[in-house]
Amino acid sequence: MYKKLSILILLLAAVLGATAAQPESAASLMAKCAAKVNSAPSWHIRFTFNTGGQTLHCAMTLARQRFAIDAGVARIWYDGSTQWSYVNESKQLTVTEPIAAELLDANPFVILTGYDKVYNVRLLDKIGDLQQVELVAKSASNPVSKAVISIDLADNLPKKVTVSMQSGQTATMTITEIKRGSNPKATTFRYDEKVYPASEIIDLR
Repeated sequence: MYKKLSILILLLAAVLGATAAQPESAASLMAKCAAKVNSAPSWHIRFTFNTGGQTLHCAMTLARQRFAIDAGVARIWYDGSTQWSYVNESKQLTVTEPIAAELLDANPFVILTGYDKVYNVRLLDKIGDLQQVELVAKSASNPVSKAVISIDLADNLPKKVTVSMQSGQTATMTITEIKRGSNPKATTFRYDEKVYPASEIIDLR
């Protein structure tokens, strides 16, 4: 289960990578998407996550680097320094503190910062109102080898992303709803042991 959570986090790290219309350069699209995302105090996102023949229906609250994910079978919180991953059935809790080099594993929007140093970006085909953008990793050490993102030109936000891992595994996220939110409480992004008691704690800090 924790492996699936890690794949989900990696997929989220590639989800909001580009936007806007075909005549613009890929770099311009990336910059517009980053500006759109950073213009809101938070976002409430619902999506389906498909990998290995399994589907998860997820909800996420995101505020810049911080996020909280409800994946049905598990929950993930990240407050900007510490990440908690909690499996509902086993009540197993894994705690980490991602360093800068590991932020791609932990922060779904880190790809918007310095993306040109990590990925080569190019425009693909436009399908209806969705503009496709491809991000290809410059380094083989990046756990995500490439991502193809479909952007809704009506609101400049992503609607679908398919990620290919260096391991050969693929995963697809389809966003069904994304809404601008207000300033959330800091506790939104922290694990609460009173609400989610843990039977086992794996502390990797």
